[in-house]
Formats: sequence, C-alpha cells, structure tokens
Amino acid sequence: MATADAELAAFFSGIAIAHQIPGRVRLKLLRLPEFLHARLDAPALTRFFAGLRQIPGITQVKLNPLARSCTITYTPSRLPDHVWREAIGAPGNLSPATRDFLAKLRQNYLESQTSETRTPLG
Repeated sequence: MATADAELAAFFSGIAIAHQIPGRVRLKLLRLPEFLHARLDAPALTRFFAGLRQIPGITQVKLNPLARSCTITYTPSRLPDHVWREAIGAPGNLSPATRDFLAKLRQNYLESQTSETRTPLG
C-alpha cells in the first residue's frame, strides 16, 4: 500500500474544483488513484473524506458517488477560499493557511488509518 503522503497526493491529482462560492466548494473526482481500484467505497477514500470532516472550519462534507463529486461547506474566516485552489493546484508557493490545511488533513488521514486498523469491522 502506498504511504499516506503518496495516497493524499494521488487524491489531489485526480480532483478538480467544479464550482466554488465563499463557504462552499464542489470537488469533482476526475479519476480515482490506482490503489483504490476505482471503488468509491474503498477504505482509503473513506479515510480521505473523514480526514476532511475533522478539519476546523469544515462544517459538512457530502460525497455523491454516482456523480463522483463531493460538496464541502466551510467557514471562510477559518479556512480561506484560496486554500482549495492551492491544495488542488500544482505544487508551488503555498500560503500558510494552505500548508496548515494540508498538515491537518495528513494528520487526520493518518489517525483514521490507525484507528481503522485497531477497530474490527462489522
């Protein structure tokens, strides 16, 4: 299995912003990383969205598997609108807010991965 950093990078490489207004962004899942085997119910994808839900400022995450999209509502004063463009765009000079967002997402992703291995399913 790929490392958490590689998994997160793979997620972001297959996501595009379909629509954004202040406080709401709709992400389109253009392609799923190979390690998911094109399954929207894969545990890694669940961890990714669970990690998003835990970030301060994100109030709601709705995944629409049929449309391969995800709508995220957030508080712009806690999570600036530009964070989404920077996180999904090409690597470069990231703002402190975006670096903080990505660090929190990575931490939450790792924590959900650890709890998944400790918690029996079913």
